[in-house]
Amino acid sequence: MSYLVLARKYRPQLFDDVVGQSHVTTTLTHAISADRVAHAILFSGPRGTGKTSVARILAKAMNCSGRRETGSPHPCNSCRSCREITQGSSADVFEIDGASNNSVEQVRELRSNVSYMPVYSPFKIYIIDEVHMLSMAAFNALLKTLEEPPPHVLFMFATTEVHKIPVTILSRCQRHDMRRVSHRDLKAHLERLSSLEGVSVPQESLDLITVEAGGSVRDSLSILDQIIGSAVDGAVTHESVLTTLGAVETSDVMALVGALIRRDGGAVLSAVNRFYTQGNDLRRLFSSLTQTLRNLLVLDVAGPEVLDLPDGETGALAAMAKASTRGFLTKALEVLLAEEPAVRYAAAPKMALELALIKILQVPDALSIDTLIRKIDTLQKTGGSSPAPSGAPQGAAGVSESRAAYTPKAPSAGPVGTAPESAVVASSSPAPTEPVRPAPEPLQAAASSPAPAESVRPVPEPIQAAPSSPAPAEPVRPVPEPVQAAPSSPAPIEPAHSVPEQAMAALSGPASAPQPPRGAAVQAAGNEAPRPAWNPSDSPEKAWGAFLEALRKNRPPLAPLLAKSALKKVAGKSIEIEITANRFAVGRLKNGKKKELEDEIRAWFGPEMDVTLHTIIAGEETPSGGRHGNDRFVTEAKEHPVIHEAIRVFGGKVDVNIIKEEDHERHG
Repeated sequence: MSYLVLARKYRPQLFDDVVGQSHVTTTLTHAISADRVAHAILFSGPRGTGKTSVARILAKAMNCSGRRETGSPHPCNSCRSCREITQGSSADVFEIDGASNNSVEQVRELRSNVSYMPVYSPFKIYIIDEVHMLSMAAFNALLKTLEEPPPHVLFMFATTEVHKIPVTILSRCQRHDMRRVSHRDLKAHLERLSSLEGVSVPQESLDLITVEAGGSVRDSLSILDQIIGSAVDGAVTHESVLTTLGAVETSDVMALVGALIRRDGGAVLSAVNRFYTQGNDLRRLFSSLTQTLRNLLVLDVAGPEVLDLPDGETGALAAMAKASTRGFLTKALEVLLAEEPAVRYAAAPKMALELALIKILQVPDALSIDTLIRKIDTLQKTGGSSPAPSGAPQGAAGVSESRAAYTPKAPSAGPVGTAPESAVVASSSPAPTEPVRPAPEPLQAAASSPAPAESVRPVPEPIQAAPSSPAPAEPVRPVPEPVQAAPSSPAPIEPAHSVPEQAMAALSGPASAPQPPRGAAVQAAGNEAPRPAWNPSDSPEKAWGAFLEALRKNRPPLAPLLAKSALKKVAGKSIEIEITANRFAVGRLKNGKKKELEDEIRAWFGPEMDVTLHTIIAGEETPSGGRHGNDRFVTEAKEHPVIHEAIRVFGGKVDVNIIKEEDHERHG
């Protein structure tokens, strides 16, 4: 007798022998026990998962005489019917290949035969494999018989492409979907069969076989059969398995991915050259590399529960995922998928693979827009952003720091000169003896009561600071760039202990409205309590326009959010604002800018105001908008002032990803 391959030798003969399909076998055994087996059953699923084997076991169970005597749902495999079905010689079970018997004439012949009673079994059973290969005319000829067959006829169909079967056929069948066998179950099955064959296979080789099989039991047994047959003196080594399969060592692929994450171009190209000189198939290496990067990305997004991999490989991937970023893995996978046709069909696949890997090495780590916005906000709050516009109103303490605080002390008293179109600052403490460059600490201006200070652009020329003693100050040199314009007609400056009102007016502006430290619209000078800056008698349009003008000067990041806004209602201590903006701006309001905007509104209209913001999304995307709407959102995001500021500070480029609002809320 010729050699029987492992896939046929160890074909399941009982429901319990089927690997990894308990959801199907349990349902069928219960149906047999309850005598509720359907007259037409469809088994679908990937190749090598047990569709035809389960159909044969079910046919044996339905015609088994021993089972009827014992009441068990499992066939006895010893009666005449079971033996003949196992050998494929039963007169009442017909196994038909749908690919070679797909014509309407053959189905008509089948219809003419179903009316005859079985020879000696309870049922006449038709098993049609690859039923999706039947022609449409054959399916139509089978419809009536399939819907109302004789009571002694059972139909069992098996297919790997259930979507090709007409709906009229599917609606007449009870459907059971087979699953891919998990790595753990398939490895345990291979270990048991290799021990029955008396062959010891290394664990890493069994892991490689299960990965290559892709969840198919038949494929794994075919690979195991090939490995056992090619073993020298019956000894199976991992090196011989790699040579036989032409596969790439998993650890080598992991090392290559690690070099890509480290941006080690020399190690990457050296590894490719080593694979090439060893005779490995570079197209297979490309496939393994793509699969490994995909596993890393899935592990980073969903965790190890989603991956069906060996435990050792899962642990190595978890350690590698911590050293990479989700953005880099996504971009690297996109590059490999885009370059796959070039590598697969190139006359020089080594060159195409090297080019693809060099492109991955050039992929920068991308930062999300939310991260960039947070960085910009942090810089602005700490004073590291661009200076405020020079036209912004300055308070009594809103004078910028200059070198005047660090100029040498005046040696003697003398007449004080004038400083046209400039400001003079009086310091309450003596200045250091050596002049230095502007420092980050703000200089406090002398006033009757202390007030908060805000930094603005430093004055390029030093200004002489007068000490607190009554001694007259030394003449002050002219300053070419004024901090704030002084009165048009210059006046002589008195000693520092008696600063003229004109100089104080030039420094502080209106005494009743100095600038607050956070850029609020208006705050009372000195120790007075804040009071509203708007006039209740003004119209809503005028009051809101004045607020927006002050907001543009003091809080530039907030101003673009109110580009299309209106003051709808002011009643007592409540105020309602309507804001029309795109989704990006509305999202910023929801992500923390709402509190800052409400504080600015209260600072202008009154701290006791109850602020209500109504947001309207402009240009809502229509169902047919699709790609056009997404392009518009990307354009609006890239043209946003905060994004321009991010590009100016950090350099590089900005990638915009469109995220659904419900996904944004779910992921924070």
